[in-house]
Amino acid sequence: MNNKEKIYKLLIEQNRLNTIINKNWKSDRTVDDFKLAILVESGELLDHIGYKWWKHQVMDLKQSQMEVIDIWFFFFSIIVLKEKNLEFVDDMIENSPFFYDEPDVKLSIDNIKNDVIILVNEITNDDISFDQKNMIILSKLSMSLGLTFNDAYKLYMGKLILNIFRQDNGYIEGSYVKIWNGKEDNEVLMTLMDENNDIEIVKSLLKSKYKLILDKIKSDLMRNLVNHNYD
Repeated sequence: MNNKEKIYKLLIEQNRLNTIINKNWKSDRTVDDFKLAILVESGELLDHIGYKWWKHQVMDLKQSQMEVIDIWFFFFSIIVLKEKNLEFVDDMIENSPFFYDEPDVKLSIDNIKNDVIILVNEITNDDISFDQKNMIILSKLSMSLGLTFNDAYKLYMGKLILNIFRQDNGYIEGSYVKIWNGKEDNEVLMTLMDENNDIEIVKSLLKSKYKLILDKIKSDLMRNLVNHNYD
């Protein structure tokens, strides 16, 4: 697939995920809902880059990259919600260097912070139209985090699998277990994707690892119950 085809696929998959979460999402959700979600994810991204000057922090680049992918999820949701036409996507690709250029390999926390601030300022603008300007801002932030478009596409597809997996396993109901042996499922996903290029293998490994987590929880509960009865 070329980059244009990949963008179309991401928009289709984003609509599919949103529909899994809520089949009436286009009528129940507003642009402001997704703007708020982008602001929250922007804060989480800042936490991962270690922006706090008043305490010791270590930058977690991989999780920072995953947070910008979450921002893309909500950005694409707005594009689908506002029913932008294919011409918009063509212009989006043509006018953003993200889809052609390699990122600057020299990572700078200051550059990333500045790009987040620019994005947040734009998101909180009441007149925001989600046009090419917004796309370029988000693209620049992605590049500042060391991502090429192909990197971002792979991460997007991986996070899509995880998000669907969460929904299939009680995320909305509150029964989903997000911490797997001391690690958040996001971290587990990143490790699996580093070790495997095949998304279908990653999907299978997520299922098997999660089953082990649930089996361990059940085993621990049974053991605690037995010990309690003997007490």
